[in-house]
Amino acid sequence: MELIKLPRLPKQFPYVLSDSQVQALLKAPKQNTYEGYRNYVILLVFLDTGIKLGELMNLSLRDINLQQRSLKVLGKGGKERVVYAGKVLCPS
Repeated sequence: MELIKLPRLPKQFPYVLSDSQVQALLKAPKQNTYEGYRNYVILLVFLDTGIKLGELMNLSLRDINLQQRSLKVLGKGGKERVVYAGKVLCPS
């Protein structure tokens, strides 16, 4: 039995939100309050960059470069990587 290879399992692709789901998600926070606007921006960051919750929680102001539209995030194992934001999050 040790010499028999296990069959490969098919890769699972990530779940992708539809346009209507994204629009409904962005309409949920009440942007006229501090918490609502903060939540709206958090959603924009997630949707525009694809970073994970832990990466967002570890962000500081020095990790954000608005001119380059980039965020320096700390990933698994303490590895730093640069993630770029689109025009939705950082309009010119």
